[in-house]
Amino acid sequence: MHQPSGDDTRARGIRAAISTLALALAAIVVVVLATQKRALERDLRRANAEAHLPQLGDAVPPMYGVTITGDSVVVGPRDGREDQLLLVLSTSCSYCIRALPEWNRLAAALLKRRGIAVYGLSVDSESVTRAFVQAHSPAFPVLPFPDQRTAAAYRAFATPLTIVLDSSGYVVFAHVGVLDPAVVDSLLAVLGAEPLTHKEGQK
Repeated sequence: MHQPSGDDTRARGIRAAISTLALALAAIVVVVLATQKRALERDLRRANAEAHLPQLGDAVPPMYGVTITGDSVVVGPRDGREDQLLLVLSTSCSYCIRALPEWNRLAAALLKRRGIAVYGLSVDSESVTRAFVQAHSPAFPVLPFPDQRTAAAYRAFATPLTIVLDSSGYVVFAHVGVLDPAVVDSLLAVLGAEPLTHKEGQK
């Protein structure tokens, strides 16, 4: 019977160590590649969303509509009369529900200031939008887009979407997602408005 020599034992040990190291390296490579794949997918989703966002300098067409409370309004170009804050929502969007408290706070404060109009624009039907307004009582007037073509003209492809138009109807600010304090500060700066105080806009 052959007895393994010390050299054979060392060789087997080295091969086992190499195999273990190779498996460990392979596992690390798999983890790294998976992480890179997720990061790439995230970047692609962000790029796709940004590509469909209103772009700075875009001009939107005038939109004539009626709010859920029955007021006739004109959204879009205002002949130099006032800037507009547009809050684009979908009634089935959970992130829109999460966005409502900050939207309400902004609207309640900005509607007290001259030269700024605030409208919520729903991508859903009038009846569904009415139910949403009754359920959540937003602090701003809400109206549905009259049709998909108009919604597309406002590039309302993702919600929650916050847009600022200057008084000529040009996009000067756009953000998709829930607003954080830094985004709110940027939005207010675009509007030339002072930062909100802690209590401002609270009901």
